[in-house]
Amino acid sequence: MRKFFRQGVIHVFSLLLVASFLSPSANAGIYLEGDEPPLARFVPPPPANDSPETRREIDELLQLQRERTPKEVEYARANVAIGIEQFAGVLGNEAEAKKGLPDSVRALFQATRDDEKKLLDAAKKHFDRPRPIALDPRIKPVLEPIFNMAYPSGHATWVFMTAVLLADMVPERRAAIWGRAEDFAHQRLVGGVHYRSDIDAGRIAGAVVASYFLESDRYVDAAAKAAADLRAFLKLPPLDNAPPKSVQDASSGDIGPRDVPLPASAASSLAF
Repeated sequence: MRKFFRQGVIHVFSLLLVASFLSPSANAGIYLEGDEPPLARFVPPPPANDSPETRREIDELLQLQRERTPKEVEYARANVAIGIEQFAGVLGNEAEAKKGLPDSVRALFQATRDDEKKLLDAAKKHFDRPRPIALDPRIKPVLEPIFNMAYPSGHATWVFMTAVLLADMVPERRAAIWGRAEDFAHQRLVGGVHYRSDIDAGRIAGAVVASYFLESDRYVDAAAKAAADLRAFLKLPPLDNAPPKSVQDASSGDIGPRDVPLPASAASSLAF
């Protein structure tokens, strides 16, 4: 009897072991596997709270605070919501684009946001940088209530990631897409909720996360369908090639991680 019991236990254990290898990671997302390198490996540490650099960044925010107009505050508040609709103005008629973006495009970029946020939250927890108002009470934020840490900027990470992926679908509008990303991220400074180095870190982090998606077969398949729908909506001809799965040759017109514009100082600090 004990022999059969032991055999049964071994059999069940073997099944569980096999299942653990076949099942996706508990941290797996919609398109990402959940085992990607953490963003803290690619983003330099933020300046220390008591450093001259942080002092200069706070002074910059105070200057922006003194100079911002009610109209600029209103515009910064219009750039709080995260969603692909924030790029509607560079895709065509803003009102029409916001209303008519294909469902496949909305779903794709909502899913990338959900996956990206897991990586971002881990990085924020790792660096644990307080918001500007925590270091200087003269800072008067005018945006949404903030409860998490500052570094990297979540809005910047999202918008630069999305710029890479969206420009991959509509390369004709890459310059306008990146210009919109920079403008969106800048509003976090105008609103008084981020230091400039938070934005710079988000620029790096967003490009890194985008490269993870471009290596995902699930993402590439979904992006090909979304790109076709988006280009049809914008009355653009089909792309010659599907979105790339990996970094392409320099002769290729497809975008890969090496094509993402990074500041020279930030690029030199990447730690693989």
